Amino acid sequence: LAFTVVSIILTTFGCLGLSPNLNLERSDAWAVGHLLNRERGEGTVAWVGLSRLLIERCSDVRETDAWGDWQDCEVFPHWWSEVPNKCRAAQATEKVSNSSRLDEEFGYPCDVLLKCAEQATANQFGAFMTCVTLIFA
Repeated sequence: LAFTVVSIILTTFGCLGLSPNLNLERSDAWAVGHLLNRERGEGTVAWVGLSRLLIERCSDVRETDAWGDWQDCEVFPHWWSEVPNKCRAAQATEKVSNSSRLDEEFGYPCDVLLKCAEQATANQFGAFMTCVTLIFA
């Protein structure tokens, strides 16, 4: 019985990850990263979800602040299916051969984001099928 309850909870968590709601995606993210640009006084927070990557850019960042306290933030959602094309376009436009640089649109290295996009896209089908199974069980 305990295994079934844990399974239902984890499946529900996965189903919420397929939601287009930003708040649900934020609370259901399977990874969160933050990056501080001390020179510009800017910070970037990324929520890695099953269906989207949420990038939050904050322009009023002090080095002493915890990333959860950063101010003047704006969220930019990116569907995982869009990430590879956006990375390639940014690299082609700027003629950059090193894909590990910080991309201006995402704030994170494209080579890392491409790996996340590949894994998230592969997991989406499994999460969807598990949700359907749970509904009809």
